Amino acid sequence: MYIPEIPNNSLSDEINEIVYIAKKTEHKMFFEFNQPATDDELLDLEKYFNTTFPESYKDFMRFSNGADIADEYIVFFNISEVKSLQISTFPDDYIIIGKIIGDGEVLCISKKDQQFIRLFEGKERRYIDLKEFFKRPIKKIRINTEEIIGAF
Repeated sequence: MYIPEIPNNSLSDEINEIVYIAKKTEHKMFFEFNQPATDDELLDLEKYFNTTFPESYKDFMRFSNGADIADEYIVFFNISEVKSLQISTFPDDYIIIGKIIGDGEVLCISKKDQQFIRLFEGKERRYIDLKEFFKRPIKKIRINTEEIIGAF
């Protein structure tokens, strides 16, 4: 499994936890990380959407330009996917950056207030940054992996 260098940024603790779980569950649970996005690629993405992305999103993308976390429990789309996966039935303000659980729930960023939005069946849950967003999923992934491999 390829694991990029973990950056020292606002998401270092969360990324370290995800990588720790990925290493502990290798061959039992699927994790995939990509090469980091460059600052030029992130700037190009901002220009494409005519917005400024939240720093925590850029911090994650500087670790991995897209990722599959825990058998598609969370999928972050890479930059080219983000550009191509915008859905016309979504509010113009929302940029889809990933999916959660695989049941139609998506993770978006609001261009108006740069908040993260979990959107499922018309219901929204908002987060000020990815640090806040990651709290619950990381806890659930840890619980699920403990069931698979025992306490670690």
